[in-house]
Amino acid sequence: MKRRRSLITLLAGVALLGIGHASATEAGRRTRRIGVLFADRSNSNEDWDAFVSELDRRGYVAGRNVEFDMRSGSSAEPEQLATFAQELVRNKPDLIVTAGGSASALAAKSATSTIPIVFLASGDPVGLGLVASLARPGGNVTGSSSQTFEGYAKGLELLVQLSGGRRRVVAIDPKGEASKSYFPRYAETLTVTAKALDATLRFVEYESPQGIEALVKRLVEQGMDAAFLGNGPIHGEPVDRRIADIFIANRVPTVGNARAGMLLEYRAPPIARSVTAADYVDRIFKGANPKDLPVPQPNAIELTINMKTATALGLAIPQSILLRADKVIR
Repeated sequence: MKRRRSLITLLAGVALLGIGHASATEAGRRTRRIGVLFADRSNSNEDWDAFVSELDRRGYVAGRNVEFDMRSGSSAEPEQLATFAQELVRNKPDLIVTAGGSASALAAKSATSTIPIVFLASGDPVGLGLVASLARPGGNVTGSSSQTFEGYAKGLELLVQLSGGRRRVVAIDPKGEASKSYFPRYAETLTVTAKALDATLRFVEYESPQGIEALVKRLVEQGMDAAFLGNGPIHGEPVDRRIADIFIANRVPTVGNARAGMLLEYRAPPIARSVTAADYVDRIFKGANPKDLPVPQPNAIELTINMKTATALGLAIPQSILLRADKVIR
């Protein structure tokens, strides 16, 4: 009986020690604070949801051991993004994550040179000065590149194929894109592809989304019968939808943001860059330095076809191509 009492007392003591140890561990686990800066939030939801899910899988759970301090602006308003970035920095987060493309990453980089920054995607991280090189970022910023030249070629090829052999294509990009470091290769990719398709191709810049309607009407009068908007920043879902409607109203099939209403889109799968971002956040929290975390390029691209737009344009999409598509919007 005495032995049983001694055993019970010993087991109770061990249990209390275990509880005490667990409590001490919980108390010693610091909640991580992550500042988040969105540009054009409606275009970032898929990336963001995948990122949060991957963080959760790695043990970083919102409300338990991680807090998000979030700001959302527009890529068309860089001053607004700059203000939000400065607010986040003043709140002293452990790390800043940016979503929605390069605009938010640039704003965060301008606001701090010491707080680690992880961007979910940037089309030209080297040319824009976010990182020194893809292999060795060299500063407090790292993330994933979304540039996919293979996607540009495939998009133009499929555009000509799906649009009934229309071969007078105009590549329409925001003003200033031609000065970016990746533009020569982008232009060469489209030019070589157009030549192989026996298509004519010209490059045109636009000042702002507000001027696209007049530009499209003028280009149609000049003979444009297909358009390529596969480059440059996305303006946010509402603006992109209005732009898509302009092309549809003018009966012009377009490569661009298929989710917003353009005919087709080739892009890097968001899940890959979201996994990379979550991995880098985890590694930085464990002591890694952003300057040593290389910026990966896409190793896959996915095709989205908007069947609503195809119907509006009177285009028949072959079943063989629909079966190739990763996503079909109906």
